[in-house]
Amino acid sequence: MGPLEYKAIRERLGLTQAALAVALDVSRKTINQREQGGTITREAAMALELLELRRPRPVRKSENRKA
Repeated sequence: MGPLEYKAIRERLGLTQAALAVALDVSRKTINQREQGGTITREAAMALELLELRRPRPVRKSENRKA
């Protein structure tokens, strides 16, 4: 995962760098460094992707209909 994808996922989650830092138990400086081209370990990428997978998805009208 590269810095642009890392930042894009954070933004899709609607999180600030500070909020993501809290969620991942790292410093905001660490998040900033990752987004600016710093090292993103496999574990860091997986943690971010797990947050994205766990976020609530909005229910579409078509999915809310009863058959």
